[in-house]
Amino acid sequence: MTLQLLWEEYRRDNPSGYSLTQFSYHYRQNVTAKEDNRPSTILKDLYVGGEHFFLDFSGDTMSYVNRDTGEVVKVQTFVACLPASDYVFMICVPSQSTEDFVYA
Repeated sequence: MTLQLLWEEYRRDNPSGYSLTQFSYHYRQNVTAKEDNRPSTILKDLYVGGEHFFLDFSGDTMSYVNRDTGEVVKVQTFVACLPASDYVFMICVPSQSTEDFVYA
């Protein structure tokens, strides 16, 4: 596999992604970081399972229509992520109160 073919495959999945020049630059940074066995901000696999867990309410408020009443109900979206495995959990709750946070 050549770098050109790798970039073409990347662009198929990300049409508005990096140009070939930028893709090559970041690819070389990744290769260098792995060869030197030092952390890099472009590497995704820096987390050890069970050590980190990220959670927060997302910025966008969502809503749904109650079928019985026709009322538009706004909800807050809680998101949690386990970065080592890239597992994500999401749940919508009525507010960002402590009770809803603990429930989520």
